[in-house]
Amino acid sequence: MIGAPEAVRLITEPGDLILAPRGHGQARGISGLAPGARVVLSDDRPGSRIRLRRKAARLGLQISREYVVLPSWHRAAFVVEDHPSTLAWACANLATIPPGVSRGSFLAEAALRGGRYRLVQALVGSVVPGRAVIARRR
Repeated sequence: MIGAPEAVRLITEPGDLILAPRGHGQARGISGLAPGARVVLSDDRPGSRIRLRRKAARLGLQISREYVVLPSWHRAAFVVEDHPSTLAWACANLATIPPGVSRGSFLAEAALRGGRYRLVQALVGSVVPGRAVIARRR
């Protein structure tokens, strides 16, 4: 679990193989696992949803859960399931504009208001620069 933020460690179990963003030699580590073993894939770049789904398929893993790491992998404070309803809850309850911020507040306010719409919620999950995927070896 070295290298995984504390917020991400809350969704893992002892014995999980956690593959760091952009790690090398990952196929070797997975090939030694028993079928059914849990693997946590991660990414720290925007657009990671598609990348991690492709990686899981390439490594012979079955995805069971997908999480968005907010605000990013390296500054993780929250882990939210990648589903429009949970992302809507996060936008409504966690996202705020810090007090005293006037520069760019119009854009921040527009982004928060946009977070109430399903299309925006679906896009947030795909572009946010932090993701963790829980998968099992087939």
